Amino acid sequence: MLWRSADGTFVVGFWRRAPEEGAMAPPYHELAYVLEGDVDVVEADGTSHAVGPRHLLITPEGSRATWKSRTPVRKFWAIYKGR
Repeated sequence: MLWRSADGTFVVGFWRRAPEEGAMAPPYHELAYVLEGDVDVVEADGTSHAVGPRHLLITPEGSRATWKSRTPVRKFWAIYKGR
């Protein structure tokens, strides 16, 4: 984490991970700017989106998808936990 608002509802930071696959079902709103890496985001209906450097990924609270990174990923993220 890089910064958190006084009330904790808004948080920003950087994230780095090795290739992985997992569910995306955040209990918050997230905006991620991909700096490095290649990812497939697959929606519940099977629709696939290729995400890579310079892409902005917006994941609203309650959305559902699968994250499949093909290479190590580095991103800047911002999370909002309010309503």
